[in-house]
Amino acid sequence: MSYGFDSTGYIAPRAADFAAIMRDAIDAALLSGGYAAVDWDSDLVLSIVVDVLADRLGDVSELTQSIHDAWSPNNATGIHLHDIGAIRGVPALAPVASTATVTLAGTTGTVIPSGKIVRGGGEDDTAQWETTENVTLVAGTGSVVVRCTETGPTEAAVGEIDEIVTPVSGWTAVANDVSAATPGRDLESDNAYRLRQASSLANRGSGTLASIQARVLALDYVQGAFCANNRTNVTATVSGLSLQPHSGAVCVYPATLTTAQEQELAELLYRHLDPGIYYNGTSTATVARTDGYEETVRWYYASTLTVNVDSTIVLEAGYVKADVEQDIIDTVVAWFAGNAALGSAIDDIDIETAVIEAVAGVRRITVTLDDGTGAAAFVEPTAVQFPILGTNTVSP
Repeated sequence: MSYGFDSTGYIAPRAADFAAIMRDAIDAALLSGGYAAVDWDSDLVLSIVVDVLADRLGDVSELTQSIHDAWSPNNATGIHLHDIGAIRGVPALAPVASTATVTLAGTTGTVIPSGKIVRGGGEDDTAQWETTENVTLVAGTGSVVVRCTETGPTEAAVGEIDEIVTPVSGWTAVANDVSAATPGRDLESDNAYRLRQASSLANRGSGTLASIQARVLALDYVQGAFCANNRTNVTATVSGLSLQPHSGAVCVYPATLTTAQEQELAELLYRHLDPGIYYNGTSTATVARTDGYEETVRWYYASTLTVNVDSTIVLEAGYVKADVEQDIIDTVVAWFAGNAALGSAIDDIDIETAVIEAVAGVRRITVTLDDGTGAAAFVEPTAVQFPILGTNTVSP
Protein backbone atom coordinates (compact mmCIF):
# COMPACT_ATOMS: atom_id res chain seq x y z
CA MET A 1 0.00 0.00 0.00
CA SER A 2 1.36 3.43 -0.90
CA TYR A 3 1.50 6.22 1.62
CA GLY A 4 2.28 9.92 1.74
CA PHE A 5 0.58 12.65 -0.31
CA ASP A 6 -1.01 11.87 -3.65
CA SER A 7 -4.01 13.03 -5.69
CA THR A 8 -6.40 11.59 -3.09
CA GLY A 9 -4.79 13.41 -0.15
CA TYR A 10 -2.68 12.22 2.75
CA ILE A 11 -2.29 8.51 3.47
CA ALA A 12 -0.42 7.77 6.69
CA PRO A 13 1.91 4.74 6.88
CA ARG A 14 0.68 1.83 9.00
CA ALA A 15 2.58 -0.12 11.63
CA ALA A 16 3.31 -2.79 9.00
CA ASP A 17 4.77 -0.13 6.71
CA PHE A 18 7.08 1.11 9.45
CA ALA A 19 8.22 -2.44 10.20
CA ALA A 20 9.03 -3.02 6.53
CA ILE A 21 10.85 0.33 6.28
CA MET A 22 13.03 -0.41 9.32
CA ARG A 23 13.83 -3.95 8.24
CA ASP A 24 14.76 -2.85 4.72
CA ALA A 25 16.93 -0.01 6.10
CA ILE A 26 18.74 -2.31 8.54
CA ASP A 27 19.32 -4.96 5.87
CA ALA A 28 20.64 -2.35 3.44
CA ALA A 29 23.02 -0.86 6.03
CA LEU A 30 24.37 -4.28 6.99
CA LEU A 31 24.82 -5.42 3.39
CA SER A 32 26.61 -2.19 2.44
CA GLY A 33 29.04 -2.78 5.30
CA GLY A 34 29.72 -6.32 4.21
CA TYR A 35 27.63 -7.98 6.90
CA ALA A 36 25.04 -10.70 6.44
CA ALA A 37 21.33 -9.81 6.34
CA VAL A 38 19.33 -10.13 9.56
CA ASP A 39 17.24 -13.18 10.33
CA TRP A 40 13.83 -11.66 10.90
CA ASP A 41 12.20 -14.61 12.63
CA SER A 42 9.53 -13.29 14.99
CA ASP A 43 11.12 -14.82 18.10
CA LEU A 44 14.46 -13.05 17.70
CA VAL A 45 15.26 -9.94 19.74
CA LEU A 46 15.87 -7.49 16.88
CA SER A 47 12.64 -8.55 15.17
CA ILE A 48 10.73 -8.01 18.43
CA VAL A 49 12.32 -4.56 18.92
CA VAL A 50 11.41 -3.51 15.37
CA ASP A 51 7.82 -4.73 15.81
CA VAL A 52 7.42 -2.80 19.09
CA LEU A 53 8.79 0.40 17.53
CA ALA A 54 6.61 -0.08 14.46
CA ASP A 55 3.49 -0.41 16.65
CA ARG A 56 4.31 2.83 18.48
CA LEU A 57 5.03 4.68 15.25
CA GLY A 58 1.81 3.26 13.79
CA ASP A 59 -0.16 4.76 16.69
CA VAL A 60 1.38 8.18 16.03
CA SER A 61 0.74 7.77 12.30
CA GLU A 62 -2.95 7.00 12.89
CA LEU A 63 -3.14 10.19 14.92
CA THR A 64 -1.66 12.24 12.07
CA GLN A 65 -4.15 10.65 9.68
CA SER A 66 -7.07 11.50 11.94
CA ILE A 67 -5.85 15.08 12.35
CA HIS A 68 -5.52 15.44 8.59
CA ASP A 69 -8.92 13.90 7.94
CA ALA A 70 -10.55 16.08 10.59
CA TRP A 71 -9.98 19.19 8.48
CA SER A 72 -12.59 17.90 6.07
CA PRO A 73 -16.11 18.79 7.28
CA ASN A 74 -17.34 15.44 5.97
CA ASN A 75 -14.93 13.54 8.25
CA ALA A 76 -14.60 15.87 11.23
CA THR A 77 -16.34 15.08 14.50
CA GLY A 78 -16.51 16.63 17.95
CA ILE A 79 -14.07 19.46 18.67
CA HIS A 80 -12.59 19.29 15.16
CA LEU A 81 -16.00 19.90 13.59
CA HIS A 82 -16.56 22.77 16.03
CA ASP A 83 -13.21 24.29 15.02
CA ILE A 84 -14.23 24.20 11.36
CA GLY A 85 -17.55 25.80 12.29
CA ALA A 86 -15.72 28.56 14.15
CA ILE A 87 -13.60 29.27 11.07
CA ARG A 88 -16.76 29.40 8.94
CA GLY A 89 -18.50 31.63 11.46
CA VAL A 90 -21.16 29.01 12.18
CA PRO A 91 -21.05 28.02 15.87
CA ALA A 92 -22.84 24.88 17.01
CA LEU A 93 -26.26 25.31 18.55
CA ALA A 94 -25.70 25.27 22.29
CA PRO A 95 -27.77 23.05 24.56
CA VAL A 96 -30.96 24.71 25.80
CA ALA A 97 -32.98 23.95 28.92
CA SER A 98 -36.69 23.17 28.78
CA THR A 99 -39.11 25.82 30.03
CA ALA A 100 -42.64 25.77 31.38
CA THR A 101 -45.21 28.26 32.62
CA VAL A 102 -46.46 27.47 36.11
CA THR A 103 -49.21 28.87 38.30
CA LEU A 104 -48.22 29.79 41.85
CA ALA A 105 -50.70 29.91 44.73
CA GLY A 106 -50.55 31.21 48.27
CA THR A 107 -51.17 34.27 50.41
CA THR A 108 -51.90 37.52 48.59
CA GLY A 109 -48.87 39.81 48.56
CA THR A 110 -46.32 37.03 48.94
CA VAL A 111 -43.17 37.68 46.89
CA ILE A 112 -41.59 34.58 45.38
CA PRO A 113 -38.04 35.48 44.26
CA SER A 114 -36.41 34.26 41.09
CA GLY A 115 -34.22 31.18 41.45
CA LYS A 116 -36.65 29.24 43.63
CA ILE A 117 -36.79 25.53 42.80
CA VAL A 118 -39.83 23.40 41.99
CA ARG A 119 -39.91 19.77 40.90
CA GLY A 120 -41.76 17.42 38.56
CA GLY A 121 -41.59 15.80 35.13
CA GLY A 122 -38.51 14.33 33.51
CA GLU A 123 -37.23 10.88 34.39
CA ASP A 124 -38.87 9.49 37.52
CA ASP A 125 -40.72 12.81 37.99
CA THR A 126 -37.58 14.32 39.58
CA ALA A 127 -36.69 17.14 37.16
CA GLN A 128 -35.98 20.44 38.92
CA TRP A 129 -36.98 23.85 37.60
CA GLU A 130 -36.13 27.36 38.79
CA THR A 131 -38.23 30.49 38.60
CA THR A 132 -36.86 33.08 36.18
CA GLU A 133 -38.20 36.27 37.79
CA ASN A 134 -39.71 37.64 40.96
CA VAL A 135 -43.46 37.10 41.31
CA THR A 136 -45.90 38.85 43.66
CA LEU A 137 -49.09 36.89 44.28
CA VAL A 138 -52.21 38.87 43.43
CA ALA A 139 -55.52 37.55 44.72
CA GLY A 140 -53.61 34.51 45.89
CA THR A 141 -52.14 33.51 42.52
CA GLY A 142 -49.41 34.36 40.04
CA SER A 143 -47.64 32.82 37.08
CA VAL A 144 -44.02 32.59 36.05
CA VAL A 145 -41.80 30.84 33.53
CA VAL A 146 -39.56 28.21 35.08
CA ARG A 147 -36.42 26.84 33.47
CA CYS A 148 -35.10 23.31 33.96
CA THR A 149 -31.84 23.24 35.90
CA GLU A 150 -30.38 20.82 33.33
CA THR A 151 -30.16 21.39 29.60
CA GLY A 152 -31.77 19.03 27.12
CA PRO A 153 -35.30 18.00 26.07
CA THR A 154 -36.74 17.45 29.55
CA GLU A 155 -40.48 16.81 29.31
CA ALA A 156 -43.23 17.65 31.77
CA ALA A 157 -46.86 16.94 30.96
CA VAL A 158 -49.65 19.19 32.23
CA GLY A 159 -49.78 19.00 36.03
CA GLU A 160 -46.48 17.15 36.53
CA ILE A 161 -44.58 20.13 37.96
CA ASP A 162 -46.31 20.20 41.33
CA GLU A 163 -43.77 20.19 44.17
CA ILE A 164 -42.09 23.14 45.92
CA VAL A 165 -38.44 22.36 46.73
CA THR A 166 -37.27 25.72 48.14
CA PRO A 167 -40.22 27.01 50.20
CA VAL A 168 -41.17 30.63 50.77
CA SER A 169 -43.46 31.65 53.60
CA GLY A 170 -46.94 32.25 52.15
CA TRP A 171 -46.31 30.14 49.02
CA THR A 172 -48.39 26.97 49.18
CA ALA A 173 -48.69 25.38 45.72
CA VAL A 174 -47.30 25.23 42.20
CA ALA A 175 -48.54 23.54 39.00
CA ASN A 176 -48.07 23.75 35.25
CA ASP A 177 -51.83 23.43 34.99
CA VAL A 178 -52.27 25.07 31.55
CA SER A 179 -49.70 23.52 29.23
CA ALA A 180 -46.87 21.02 29.06
CA ALA A 181 -43.26 22.12 29.18
CA THR A 182 -41.54 23.31 26.02
CA PRO A 183 -38.66 20.86 25.54
CA GLY A 184 -35.14 22.23 25.23
CA ARG A 185 -32.39 20.57 23.23
CA ASP A 186 -29.06 18.84 23.66
CA LEU A 187 -25.87 20.11 22.09
CA GLU A 188 -26.34 19.96 18.33
CA SER A 189 -25.33 16.54 17.00
CA ASP A 190 -22.38 16.27 14.62
CA ASN A 191 -24.63 15.19 11.74
CA ALA A 192 -27.03 18.10 12.15
CA TYR A 193 -24.17 20.55 12.69
CA ARG A 194 -22.36 19.34 9.59
CA LEU A 195 -25.48 19.85 7.45
CA ARG A 196 -26.10 23.29 8.91
CA GLN A 197 -22.53 24.35 8.18
CA ALA A 198 -22.99 23.30 4.57
CA SER A 199 -26.29 25.18 4.36
CA SER A 200 -24.79 28.29 5.92
CA LEU A 201 -22.42 28.74 2.99
CA ALA A 202 -25.47 29.63 0.91
CA ASN A 203 -26.04 32.68 3.12
CA ARG A 204 -23.69 34.61 0.87
CA GLY A 205 -26.53 34.68 -1.63
CA SER A 206 -29.61 36.76 -1.11
CA GLY A 207 -32.85 35.53 -2.58
CA THR A 208 -31.81 32.04 -3.63
CA LEU A 209 -33.72 29.11 -2.17
CA ALA A 210 -30.57 27.79 -0.51
CA SER A 211 -29.89 31.21 1.04
CA ILE A 212 -33.42 31.59 2.38
CA GLN A 213 -33.39 28.06 3.78
CA ALA A 214 -30.05 28.68 5.50
CA ARG A 215 -31.28 31.92 7.04
CA VAL A 216 -34.45 30.29 8.37
CA LEU A 217 -32.45 27.40 9.83
CA ALA A 218 -30.22 29.91 11.62
CA LEU A 219 -33.17 30.91 13.82
CA ASP A 220 -32.53 29.08 17.06
CA TYR A 221 -36.14 27.95 17.47
CA VAL A 222 -36.38 26.41 13.99
CA GLN A 223 -35.51 22.72 13.75
CA GLY A 224 -36.10 22.30 10.03
CA ALA A 225 -36.74 24.31 6.90
CA PHE A 226 -37.39 23.52 3.24
CA CYS A 227 -37.78 25.86 0.27
CA ALA A 228 -39.37 25.02 -3.06
CA ASN A 229 -40.46 26.80 -6.23
CA ASN A 230 -42.66 26.20 -9.24
CA ARG A 231 -41.19 27.46 -12.51
CA THR A 232 -44.08 26.22 -14.65
CA ASN A 233 -47.14 28.06 -15.99
CA VAL A 234 -49.61 25.91 -14.05
CA THR A 235 -50.29 25.19 -10.40
CA ALA A 236 -48.15 22.26 -9.26
CA THR A 237 -47.50 20.19 -6.14
CA VAL A 238 -43.82 20.27 -5.26
CA SER A 239 -42.64 17.95 -2.47
CA GLY A 240 -46.16 17.94 -1.06
CA LEU A 241 -46.64 21.72 -1.22
CA SER A 242 -49.24 23.35 -3.49
CA LEU A 243 -47.57 26.13 -5.49
CA GLN A 244 -49.15 28.60 -7.87
CA PRO A 245 -47.46 29.17 -11.25
CA HIS A 246 -44.07 30.88 -11.00
CA SER A 247 -44.13 31.01 -7.23
CA GLY A 248 -42.26 29.65 -4.24
CA ALA A 249 -42.83 28.35 -0.73
CA VAL A 250 -41.05 28.05 2.59
CA CYS A 251 -41.87 25.20 4.95
CA VAL A 252 -40.85 25.35 8.62
CA TYR A 253 -40.75 22.96 11.60
CA PRO A 254 -41.97 22.98 14.35
CA ALA A 255 -45.52 24.26 14.06
CA THR A 256 -45.53 25.58 17.65
CA LEU A 257 -43.86 28.96 17.15
CA THR A 258 -44.97 31.81 19.35
CA THR A 259 -46.51 34.95 17.87
CA ALA A 260 -43.24 36.81 18.38
CA GLN A 261 -41.29 34.05 16.65
CA GLU A 262 -43.71 34.01 13.74
CA GLN A 263 -43.28 37.76 13.39
CA GLU A 264 -39.48 37.43 13.36
CA LEU A 265 -39.74 34.68 10.75
CA ALA A 266 -42.06 36.78 8.58
CA GLU A 267 -39.74 39.79 8.73
CA LEU A 268 -36.75 37.63 7.80
CA LEU A 269 -38.63 36.18 4.82
CA TYR A 270 -39.81 39.60 3.70
CA ARG A 271 -36.23 40.94 3.71
CA HIS A 272 -34.87 38.12 1.58
CA LEU A 273 -37.65 36.86 -0.70
CA ASP A 274 -37.41 38.13 -4.26
CA PRO A 275 -39.78 41.06 -4.79
CA GLY A 276 -42.68 40.34 -7.11
CA ILE A 277 -42.57 36.59 -6.53
CA TYR A 278 -45.61 35.13 -4.83
CA TYR A 279 -44.88 32.82 -1.90
CA ASN A 280 -47.54 30.29 -0.97
CA GLY A 281 -48.53 29.17 2.51
CA THR A 282 -51.34 28.52 4.93
CA SER A 283 -49.75 30.50 7.79
CA THR A 284 -49.39 34.28 7.54
CA ALA A 285 -48.05 37.34 9.30
CA THR A 286 -48.10 41.02 8.36
CA VAL A 287 -44.91 43.04 7.94
CA ALA A 288 -44.89 46.84 7.84
CA ARG A 289 -42.82 48.37 5.04
CA THR A 290 -40.73 51.50 5.60
CA ASP A 291 -43.31 53.53 3.65
CA GLY A 292 -46.10 52.49 5.99
CA TYR A 293 -47.76 49.96 3.72
CA GLU A 294 -48.15 46.38 4.93
CA GLU A 295 -47.18 43.14 3.24
CA THR A 296 -48.55 39.68 3.98
CA VAL A 297 -45.90 36.96 4.27
CA ARG A 298 -46.94 33.33 3.87
CA TRP A 299 -45.32 30.03 4.73
CA TYR A 300 -46.21 26.42 5.42
CA TYR A 301 -45.64 24.44 8.59
CA ALA A 302 -44.20 20.97 8.16
CA SER A 303 -46.08 17.91 9.34
CA THR A 304 -44.68 15.11 11.46
CA LEU A 305 -44.09 11.50 10.47
CA THR A 306 -44.37 9.11 13.40
CA VAL A 307 -41.83 6.30 13.22
CA ASN A 308 -42.30 3.29 15.49
CA VAL A 309 -39.13 1.44 16.47
CA ASP A 310 -38.90 -2.18 17.60
CA SER A 311 -35.50 -3.55 18.63
CA THR A 312 -35.05 -7.32 18.54
CA ILE A 313 -31.97 -8.25 20.56
CA VAL A 314 -29.55 -11.11 21.15
CA LEU A 315 -27.69 -10.74 24.44
CA GLU A 316 -24.25 -11.67 25.65
CA ALA A 317 -24.01 -14.54 28.13
CA GLY A 318 -25.08 -13.53 31.62
CA TYR A 319 -27.44 -10.74 30.53
CA VAL A 320 -31.23 -10.72 30.54
CA LYS A 321 -33.64 -8.34 28.83
CA ALA A 322 -34.29 -6.39 32.03
CA ASP A 323 -30.59 -5.50 32.20
CA VAL A 324 -30.59 -3.60 28.89
CA GLU A 325 -34.18 -2.73 27.96
CA GLN A 326 -34.32 0.78 29.44
CA ASP A 327 -30.84 1.63 28.17
CA ILE A 328 -31.85 0.61 24.64
CA ILE A 329 -35.05 2.66 24.84
CA ASP A 330 -33.09 5.70 26.10
CA THR A 331 -30.49 5.30 23.34
CA VAL A 332 -33.19 5.27 20.65
CA VAL A 333 -34.78 8.39 22.17
CA ALA A 334 -31.40 10.13 22.23
CA TRP A 335 -30.70 9.11 18.63
CA PHE A 336 -33.94 10.69 17.40
CA ALA A 337 -33.29 13.82 19.48
CA GLY A 338 -29.85 14.25 17.94
CA ASN A 339 -30.36 13.08 14.36
CA ALA A 340 -33.96 13.54 13.22
CA ALA A 341 -34.31 16.38 10.73
CA LEU A 342 -36.87 17.67 8.27
CA GLY A 343 -36.97 15.26 5.34
CA SER A 344 -34.08 13.15 6.70
CA ALA A 345 -34.18 9.38 6.23
CA ILE A 346 -34.22 7.01 9.20
CA ASP A 347 -31.95 4.00 8.67
CA ASP A 348 -32.13 0.95 10.92
CA ILE A 349 -28.35 0.47 10.67
CA ASP A 350 -27.65 3.88 12.22
CA ILE A 351 -29.85 3.11 15.23
CA GLU A 352 -28.41 -0.39 15.57
CA THR A 353 -24.89 1.02 15.59
CA ALA A 354 -25.81 3.58 18.26
CA VAL A 355 -27.26 0.87 20.52
CA ILE A 356 -24.30 -1.51 20.08
CA GLU A 357 -21.89 1.32 20.95
CA ALA A 358 -23.86 2.57 23.95
CA VAL A 359 -25.39 -0.47 25.64
CA ALA A 360 -23.24 -3.19 27.23
CA GLY A 361 -24.51 -6.74 26.93
CA VAL A 362 -26.11 -6.45 23.49
CA ARG A 363 -24.40 -8.86 21.11
CA ARG A 364 -26.70 -8.28 18.15
CA ILE A 365 -29.69 -6.06 17.46
CA THR A 366 -32.16 -5.87 14.60
CA VAL A 367 -34.17 -2.65 14.40
CA THR A 368 -37.50 -2.66 12.59
CA LEU A 369 -39.08 0.67 11.60
CA ASP A 370 -42.74 1.35 10.84
CA ASP A 371 -44.17 4.68 9.69
CA GLY A 372 -47.67 3.29 9.40
CA THR A 373 -47.12 1.67 6.03
CA GLY A 374 -45.61 -1.56 7.36
CA ALA A 375 -42.36 -2.86 8.80
CA ALA A 376 -39.24 -1.64 7.04
CA ALA A 377 -35.52 -1.19 7.48
CA PHE A 378 -35.55 2.32 6.02
CA VAL A 379 -38.03 5.18 6.35
CA GLU A 380 -37.77 8.24 4.12
CA PRO A 381 -40.01 11.19 5.01
CA THR A 382 -40.97 13.68 2.34
CA ALA A 383 -39.13 16.98 2.27
CA VAL A 384 -41.88 18.54 4.42
CA GLN A 385 -42.18 15.83 7.08
CA PHE A 386 -40.25 15.75 10.33
CA PRO A 387 -39.71 12.22 11.72
CA ILE A 388 -40.63 11.79 15.37
CA LEU A 389 -40.34 8.71 17.55
CA GLY A 390 -43.55 6.78 18.17
CA THR A 391 -43.62 3.49 20.05
CA ASN A 392 -40.21 2.35 21.22
CA THR A 393 -40.15 -1.34 22.15
CA VAL A 394 -37.60 -4.06 22.78
CA SER A 395 -38.13 -7.70 21.79
CA PRO A 396 -38.22 -10.50 22.70
